[in-house]
Amino acid sequence: MCDFPATQFNIIFQSDPISVSPLVTRFQDFPQDCSCPVCAQNATYTTFLYPGVGIPSYLYGQQNRFYIIPLNGSLCLNAIELRLYYMPKLPMMTRMTPDSGPREGGTVVSIALDNFDPTGHYRCRLPLGEIVAVKVPSESRIECTTPNPCAISESRFTFEVYMTENPLLPIGSKLFTAYNQPWLAQVTPTKAYAGENVTLTGGNLAPRMDLPFLCRVGSVETSQVSAVGNSLMVTVPQGTMTNQDVRVQVSMNGQNWSNATTLFVGLPPSVTKKWYEMPTILYIILGGIAGILLCLVIVILSYRACRRKSVGSKRSSSRASSDTEPLLGSSFGPRTPSLNKTDLKTINEFEKIDISKLKLGKRIGKGSFGEVYVGSYLGTEVAVKKILANKISPEFLQEFAREAALMRDLRHPNVVQFIGATMDEPDICIITEYMSKGSLYHLLHDPKVAISWEIVRKIALDAAKGMAYLHLRTPAIIHRDLKSHNLLVDDSWKVKVCDFGLSKIAVDQQATMTACGTPCWTAPEILRNARYTTKADVFSYGIVLWELVTREEPFSGMPAFQVIFAVGTKGARLPLPQVCPPELIKLIVSCWQEDPALRPPFSDIITYLERLNFATD
Repeated sequence: MCDFPATQFNIIFQSDPISVSPLVTRFQDFPQDCSCPVCAQNATYTTFLYPGVGIPSYLYGQQNRFYIIPLNGSLCLNAIELRLYYMPKLPMMTRMTPDSGPREGGTVVSIALDNFDPTGHYRCRLPLGEIVAVKVPSESRIECTTPNPCAISESRFTFEVYMTENPLLPIGSKLFTAYNQPWLAQVTPTKAYAGENVTLTGGNLAPRMDLPFLCRVGSVETSQVSAVGNSLMVTVPQGTMTNQDVRVQVSMNGQNWSNATTLFVGLPPSVTKKWYEMPTILYIILGGIAGILLCLVIVILSYRACRRKSVGSKRSSSRASSDTEPLLGSSFGPRTPSLNKTDLKTINEFEKIDISKLKLGKRIGKGSFGEVYVGSYLGTEVAVKKILANKISPEFLQEFAREAALMRDLRHPNVVQFIGATMDEPDICIITEYMSKGSLYHLLHDPKVAISWEIVRKIALDAAKGMAYLHLRTPAIIHRDLKSHNLLVDDSWKVKVCDFGLSKIAVDQQATMTACGTPCWTAPEILRNARYTTKADVFSYGIVLWELVTREEPFSGMPAFQVIFAVGTKGARLPLPQVCPPELIKLIVSCWQEDPALRPPFSDIITYLERLNFATD
C-alpha cells in the first residue's frame, strides 16, 4: 500500500490569488506496486472573491494565464476546467421596511435594492427557513412575506437577502424584531370628540421604547399614543368622521393592525364646542370681558391703596419720632413710601446687608419689576434681585417684604438659599445664592444642551423634593407660580425652587384667592378663581414635566385669555409627548387630573421617581 502525503497547492489567476489559503488533495488506496492506471479523481474548488470589482488583473479580450502551484509533494493533473462567473455590478440592499412584525407572521417586508437585476432570482433567509422573494422591478425592490405561523422564538434575528446565482454571498442583511401582536378589548369612554383622549385596553399593550404604537381611528392614523401600564391613551385625531361609529385599531409596525373595537365620534353642539373650534368673535368678546374685569380690579386696588395711605398719614401725625426709625440702618428720605408697623418689624428682622460690600457683576435676567445680577458679597458669589425704581410703591414694598420674610425661614437643599435683603433706596434688592446654569427654562430651550432621560428624572426629583418641603411646612406654603423659569440649576444639575413673590401661606386647608401665576402653568381651579390647595402646585409640576420631556413652550402661540378659557372651563390639556418613557407619561397624566384630590402629593411623587432608573437608556 502506497501512502503518499497530501498535496498542498495554490491557484493564481494572472497575478491575483484565487485561493486565499493552500488547497489540499490526497490520492486514495493505491495498488501494492504503486502503479496508477485508474487513480485519477476529480476535485472541485469554488470561491467568491473580489465582489463588485471582478478579478483586478483579468485582461478582457486577451490571453490570460492561470497557475496551479504545488507547495509540497507532487500533483498529477489530467484535465483542468475553469469556470468564471461575473455580473455587471452586484445588487445591494439599501432599505428594509418594516423591520418588525408579529410572531404570527404575515408581514410583507419590502427590500429596496441598489443595482437591481430584474433577471436575477432572490431569496430571503430567516432562522426558520428560506422565502422566495417577489420582484417589483418598477420600484427596484423585492418583497418577502414572513410565514404564517412564524413560530419565531427569538425577539430579534437577522433577515438576510441573497441571489440564487450567488448563494454564498449575501447582498444585504438587517435585524428584524418579532413581537406579540397586540389586541383590543374595549375603548373608554365609548363616545368622544376629536381632540379628546380615550383609553384602549386589551393584551400585549405593554410599552416598548423601540416600537412605538400607532392608532387608526376610522381612516385617520395618529401617533399621539401613549402607553400607560398595559393600556394606551389615544388622542382622537382631527379629521375623523363624526356622528358615527368608527373602528379603532393599533399597530406596532404600521402594517399589521390589531382587531378593531368601536368608538362613537360625536360632533359637539355649538354651545359645547371645544376651545379650538370656537369662532374668533367669541374670543374677542371674552377678551373684552376680561379687559373690563381687569380694569375693575385695578380701580378697586387703587381705591384700597389710597385708603391705606390716608389712614397711614393720619396715624403718622400722632406717632412718636421713634416710629420713623430707618430701615436696615438707613433712611429712605422724603420719597420713601410709608409702611405699617408690621412691615417695619418684618423688614428689620432680615439679615442686614452692608451695601458697600455688595458688588454687582453682569445682568443675567430682567423682568417687569426688576433685574437680576450676578454679584459678590463677602467673597461669595451671589444672585442679586434688584427692584426698578419706577416700580416702588407701598403695596409693592409690602409684597417685597413678605417675600423676603418668607425666604428667610426656608432651609432645604432644593430651595434657593436666602442670604439677605436691603431696603436702601434706590438699592432695594434680595440677595440669594447663585445658580451657575441659570433657569431650567433657558437650558431646555438651548439646543446645544444635551439632557438624558436620567438627568430628566433627577431634575424632576429635585423639583419634587423642594416642593414637598414647602407643602409639608406648618403652615404649608403654596408656591402658585411653579414653572421652569423658577427652577434654577447649578453645575452639578442640582435643581432648586425659587421666586416666592406669589407664594401663599395656607393658614387653612383651602383658600379662595384671586387668579395668579402664569396661565400656561396654572391649575384650572386657580384660573376659575375657585378654592384651591397645595394640589394646584402639583398641576403646575405636571406642566414642568411636559416641558422637560418635549423641550417646548406650553400652549405656544395661544393668547393668555384663550388658555384661561380652555384649561379653566373646558378641560383642555397639552398633547401627550410622543417620545417619552411611559413612566413619565403616567406621572404627567396623574398630575393633570381635573379633580385636585386625584393628583398625587409630592411625597408620593418623590417615592415614584426614586424607584425609576433611566441610567442605561
